[in-house]
Amino acid sequence: MNRVCTVCQRFSADGNLWCERPACPMDELHPLLDYGEQFGEFKIVRMVRMLSTASLYEAEQQGALVLLKIGHQGKDAFIKQEAGLALKLAGAEVGFLKLRSAYKASTVTSHPYGKAVYDRRQYYYVVYEHLQGEFLEDMLLKNPMPWYRDAAWIAVQAARSLAELNQRAGVVHAAPLQGALLIRLDHLNIPRPTLVDYGWMLPLNSALGEVQGAAEGLPPELYAGRGQVTAAADVYSLARLLTEMLAGRGDDTTTNTSLTDALGRADLPQSVHVGAILRRAFSREPSQRQQSIAEFAAQIVGIFGKPPPYTTAQDGLGNAGLRWPNGATAVHYCHSDCLQIVKRSRSWLLIGAMLNAPRACNRPCHTA
Repeated sequence: MNRVCTVCQRFSADGNLWCERPACPMDELHPLLDYGEQFGEFKIVRMVRMLSTASLYEAEQQGALVLLKIGHQGKDAFIKQEAGLALKLAGAEVGFLKLRSAYKASTVTSHPYGKAVYDRRQYYYVVYEHLQGEFLEDMLLKNPMPWYRDAAWIAVQAARSLAELNQRAGVVHAAPLQGALLIRLDHLNIPRPTLVDYGWMLPLNSALGEVQGAAEGLPPELYAGRGQVTAAADVYSLARLLTEMLAGRGDDTTTNTSLTDALGRADLPQSVHVGAILRRAFSREPSQRQQSIAEFAAQIVGIFGKPPPYTTAQDGLGNAGLRWPNGATAVHYCHSDCLQIVKRSRSWLLIGAMLNAPRACNRPCHTA
């Protein structure tokens, strides 16, 4: 049976694994299910991602393709908590996976999570509607420095999900976001992130305790283990994500050197203002940061503009569920401070005609 390490993602066929990292949990390797293996009523198709608390698989449930998240041994409470949060977030329009019933002949409210035995051990799991895409962490390996507007729009859309998590579910994500966001490109080639991992799920306003086995890049207060859990922790994580994408590297992005790399991009508009926003978000004291995700996102939107809205067209991977405003069939923007939705009767395929669409300023217009 193959086993995998949640830290370095290395595989071992016999359970033996050597790693040069002192913190590598070599004695806590988790089983890796292969194609065709049966887990309860599910047939495994492939592993999508190894997360810190669970393994995410593509699987078949009585002929339907789903996303199956199986909790690691000792992480049962995380799976139960995630299922409860997913129920609370069911009304959120975008940014989250849609929860399914854990058992085919049941309802999602009666069985938001399930359990099954594999290799003589019991595992808890949750099931989501299937969604194709690529994890942001993998995308950044291929292109560490995406276009600045794509980077900003990923951060702004992720902010909406984090805000829902804070307000609707009452918890803070707090963990690094690169491995928690599944990215799909819509028909306009705009990245649309979906939050597939809820992080540490720390209750808002609860007392902070030191997070054991914490990964690099967490907000400073989580290492110190003092004070209360606030939304400022997610502000820090979001700022770190944006800085990494703008800088084109992920190591030690809170330093002045990394911020200089991010702000030194020739294509970056209003770099002085961007720097002020990020430096405030990186404050060691949570009270000195933006106090909500909405505040941070509004500042980013003020510079880079809003992401074009969702449409009903399918994206390039066949995922439906994107929506346009009434009557709008194409988008054009001029600069980061000028974004317009233009209503046209033509198909969005005839998007070249947008160059002649009316606009509020006389600057060169780009079509999206």
